[in-house]
Amino acid sequence: MDRFKASKLLKNDGDFLIRLGKSMDDLLYKPVLSVKWRQRNYHFLIKEFNSLFWIEKSQFGSIASLIRYYLNTKKPVTQNSGVILGNAILSKKFNTSIAKSQKEKRGREETTDLTQLPSESHIGGVLEASRSFSYALLGENAPYILQNLGKIAAICALIIFLYICTVF
Repeated sequence: MDRFKASKLLKNDGDFLIRLGKSMDDLLYKPVLSVKWRQRNYHFLIKEFNSLFWIEKSQFGSIASLIRYYLNTKKPVTQNSGVILGNAILSKKFNTSIAKSQKEKRGREETTDLTQLPSESHIGGVLEASRSFSYALLGENAPYILQNLGKIAAICALIIFLYICTVF
């Protein structure tokens, strides 16, 4: 579903849906969170690396967990936009495709149908503190550090090589 079709489905502030959108970087289809907020439509790419999903800072083990967190805590999806999730516009076709892709990646059944997700009684501090092990070690830049780990290793190897060359 493209952003224009998604925008037509979003009627009120806080209405949101998850769709597959074509990435401008690599032309692959990736999950996008589309939200109507203050008479504007926002489209947030849901990033993924090492089986973690995020939009801005907080990381989650599934897209369903990411959505549930922002829906239950009423925290803005991004600091700049101030967008807060309200009412899910569910699409069985899309939910099925996301559930299938997550099942293939993890080898277990997952659902993104928000009506079937268990409620969170410990939202807030506990969930915030348990974002992920990588977040605890690396802070809010964990996704970017992990994504560029190869580049960091290459730079470190180059520095070591140059050091050895100057010593000998």
